[in-house]
Amino acid sequence: MKVYKQTQSQSTHTLFIQPGNDHPENSVWLDSKNKAKMFEIVFKYGVAEVDDRLGQYMIDKKLAASTFLINLEGASL
Repeated sequence: MKVYKQTQSQSTHTLFIQPGNDHPENSVWLDSKNKAKMFEIVFKYGVAEVDDRLGQYMIDKKLAASTFLINLEGASL
């Protein structure tokens, strides 16, 4: 799944997240000791490719968006 940064960014931006802290019932996000795994998300020019479950988590937490929309607030057309 592609996810998009909600703010303008430089060519690359890295985000570290631990969804297992919020959802300890999801074993995919836990290590063998039931500790939350750390995920490194690298956005290149505002876009990152992630697992669908991780992408949905990021969208739900407003860490990323599902589409790339340009904010035209204040722009005169």
